[in-house]
Amino acid sequence: MNLGNPALVLLLGILTLPIAGCGGGSSGDSATATPGATENTLFPERPALESSYLSIDEESEVFLAVDLNGSSFQDFENENGTSLNIVIVAGDEGVYVHTPSIDSPKTVELFLTFTNENSTFSEPISVHVRNTSAETLEKRTRQTIDDSASFLGLEQDLALYHFAVDTAYLNGVIKHSEKNRLMEDFVPKLSLAYSSLDSALSELGASYSGYRQGRVTDVELEQLIQQIDVLARDHGAYGVEKLRSISHFSEIFAPTLTAGTLSFSEQAGFFSRFVGHPVYGDWHGQTFQLKPPYNMITSLLRTSLSQDVLCDAI
Repeated sequence: MNLGNPALVLLLGILTLPIAGCGGGSSGDSATATPGATENTLFPERPALESSYLSIDEESEVFLAVDLNGSSFQDFENENGTSLNIVIVAGDEGVYVHTPSIDSPKTVELFLTFTNENSTFSEPISVHVRNTSAETLEKRTRQTIDDSASFLGLEQDLALYHFAVDTAYLNGVIKHSEKNRLMEDFVPKLSLAYSSLDSALSELGASYSGYRQGRVTDVELEQLIQQIDVLARDHGAYGVEKLRSISHFSEIFAPTLTAGTLSFSEQAGFFSRFVGHPVYGDWHGQTFQLKPPYNMITSLLRTSLSQDVLCDAI
């Protein structure tokens, strides 16, 4: 090789130089420092809400604590364009939330706006407003729905009817074939009001679900309850008619089982012809106490929500 050639000497010198980034060197050797990268860049901290969900009574005020981190509350907005007339104002260590009067439970999704120097923060919050003025109506609606199968099937009258027929059979007053015929003769679905009442109860269930979601008003719920009250009274007449047809059996153990109309007892929390009717008993505090003539059928006359009634004579 002729090392006297200047071009060849230059080429060999280039090939013997270390190649950076191809291995062998430490990361510290190969990294390139960016001016200012080691300095701490400070950004404003976001405000921190104590809670992102509030459940508040209508027409009330609650305080929501906020760690402002140097920011201040400016305003709020709803992505759907309505705030349900909720009012939110700044406080020293958070915000005050004021709720309006409503006609059904409402939930709104809001964004609270805070500013800090040149920064703006939008913090989401969900506000559920309880329709406290309709608590009694809500309770009544739930009780009606929960007990709907009982009064739609006239279970109280059916229990008394079965007991009377069984008693007559066990005492030899009627034969087994007559007992079976009478038992099969009590069919609540044959009541003229059954179909309408059944439909109204189904509508009440759907409406209450809509009410809980804010799509149905308490006025609409009240109208359905009133309709059911009328239909229940008419439906209950069927049970009275059937008990009257076998009253010569039932009078053996009770003076009368056909007084009263099927109606909702606010105190007891269910539909009954017996609870609250002076013929059958009296209220003693929160307990309805049956009169002595009905002592024999205490287990058959339902006087509380937790009581189960028997259907057959023992």
